[in-house]
Amino acid sequence: MTPAVKPEEMHIWYLEITTRLKKESFNANAQVPYSQLTKEQQAIDKFIADRCNMKFNFYLRHLRDEFTDMVAEFACGCSTNYIIERLGKMNNKLNEVLDDSEEKL
Repeated sequence: MTPAVKPEEMHIWYLEITTRLKKESFNANAQVPYSQLTKEQQAIDKFIADRCNMKFNFYLRHLRDEFTDMVAEFACGCSTNYIIERLGKMNNKLNEVLDDSEEKL
């Protein structure tokens, strides 16, 4: 599976934000394309990308587990209204996360 966030993307975002900062606020030696970074500098982007992907995967697993639980409850005879209510709550949570992330983009 392709990671959601790649180290190269992390570096592009780093370059994007540093254009708006004072020169003393960032590493001037990292103002190059990802391929020209040292191995240590690339390792920083990889570390952060890995942590982002771990968090993203945590939320995906949680979503999958919630969905699986609802399907099982429905199959065992839980009322349709109960399942609809759970789906509504899950949808609201997802919308909160998505709305928050879209505001930051």
